[in-house]
Amino acid sequence: MIARLLLVASLAMLGGCIQEKMEGAQPSIAAARAAQAFDMAPLAVGPVTTAPADAAFDRHINIRGSTMTPPTGRFSSYLHDVLITELRSNGHYDPAAPLILSAVLTENAATEDFKNGHGVEVATFRLTRDGKIVFERSIRAEVQWGSSFIGAIAIPAAFRTHASLSNTLVANLFVSPEFRAAAARH
Repeated sequence: MIARLLLVASLAMLGGCIQEKMEGAQPSIAAARAAQAFDMAPLAVGPVTTAPADAAFDRHINIRGSTMTPPTGRFSSYLHDVLITELRSNGHYDPAAPLILSAVLTENAATEDFKNGHGVEVATFRLTRDGKIVFERSIRAEVQWGSSFIGAIAIPAAFRTHASLSNTLVANLFVSPEFRAAAARH
């Protein structure tokens, strides 16, 4: 009887089925600093899609049997919202601007091994002016976090940290020298 209770208690500590929806897009300090470091022209935000189009990573990430979903139902839509939020919060968003920023989300993953967690998000960003591509590049963001054997600690830490990946991805875009050259106010 005691052995069975210990087994149940141990399994409860490893994790549990948590279903969590991320909060809406918020601006980040890193993206704000990157956006303010050069004279960025106003940008419109075009479509943000996923390749492949039906990728499971666009709908959710899993850690220890628990699922995190974006507030908009798709991580590509969430990245779209983050782009608008980051541009708007820094005075660079104009839905009628001739420069249009779009993206294709190609990777979104989270892993952890009871000690450390790792998240990655990759997208190919494209900036067009009058229908002509002036910038196109794959940008990568990675985050790491300390994890725990105890699922009640590890799972929320994983979700909280992974939720910041889209902001980190946008900050990495804004510091790209090629992006800065293409998006600079002329």
